[in-house]
Amino acid sequence: MWIDAHSHINFMPFDQATQTVSVSKNISGWILGGYNPEEWKSQQKLKKKFPRQIWTSAGIHPWVMGRLTSEEWYEALKQLQLLVGEADFIGETGLDKNFDTPESRQEISFKKHIELALSSKKLLILHIVGQHGLALKILKEESSLVQRSVNGLIHGFSGSWEVAQEYINLGFYISIGPGILKENFKKLRETVAKIPLEFLVIESDSPGDFSKTEYLGEKVIPEIAEYVAELQQLNLENVKMQVAKNMKNLLPQWSEDKNG
Repeated sequence: MWIDAHSHINFMPFDQATQTVSVSKNISGWILGGYNPEEWKSQQKLKKKFPRQIWTSAGIHPWVMGRLTSEEWYEALKQLQLLVGEADFIGETGLDKNFDTPESRQEISFKKHIELALSSKKLLILHIVGQHGLALKILKEESSLVQRSVNGLIHGFSGSWEVAQEYINLGFYISIGPGILKENFKKLRETVAKIPLEFLVIESDSPGDFSKTEYLGEKVIPEIAEYVAELQQLNLENVKMQVAKNMKNLLPQWSEDKNG
């Protein structure tokens, strides 16, 4: 069975999310991506019911930043600081060139998340779109200030092999989502063919928003794995074993008896 490296099953009504976890045949664990203060509560509720299958993240998504007033933004950052101790990961956070949040606000928020990850010694979940150069620069600068690297995973990666190498060198896993199954993601397919398997994890990023109530990971995670195996000319079982090992490194509290 698989662990979904990035999901939002808590976007669904609680009873439906509970049913999804209870009946899943292919997925045995879910890392949830943090979105906003209200969404954090639904993560904690799901974690309480499934403490060995759900991993939570506290973060303010780059998309959310543009919808908050200055007062709401500072309040959200205060709440984030209070929740760090309860969360398994910090994020998702980062920079998104395609959204209307002011870049300066995105950068301030990104740096704050990095600071919290470094001080709490927790892993980051990154959301980076069209801003890899600046994101890498900030990650390196913030790490150098405390002489300690920040690690984690970059979700929904679709960049080049050269960019992937830079994240790997910083200690990040590359999380591959459903984009790889799309014909127009040729650059991503070329990248995945080159990335050493020991740095790859697989995600559904599902459901994509609060309006969608269907979890697609049950079907799409195995499909992504099969395509990764094809691109890397490997046996599917080898991919499954290595990705499971990678997830174990990300999640030291993962029970092999439960999720093996």
